[in-house]
Amino acid sequence: MPRYFFHVRDGSELIPDPEGVDLPNLDSAADEWRRVVREVLNEDAFRGELLAGRQIEITDALGRLVLLIPFLAGPLV
Repeated sequence: MPRYFFHVRDGSELIPDPEGVDLPNLDSAADEWRRVVREVLNEDAFRGELLAGRQIEITDALGRLVLLIPFLAGPLV
């Protein structure tokens, strides 16, 4: 099963995901991203932090970028 890593980019700063997650395919990685973003939005919203300008970079085990998704303002459902 492929391993995907969910790094967060905040401007020029990259917050790496050192562990990654084994998932069957890229669609599953996108689903995992949605779950993670919901958690991040809930935590950051609680602390009053803004997510505008941040993005998630999903890479494979070789470090290749497979999906790049910007955070959008507002709740994610």
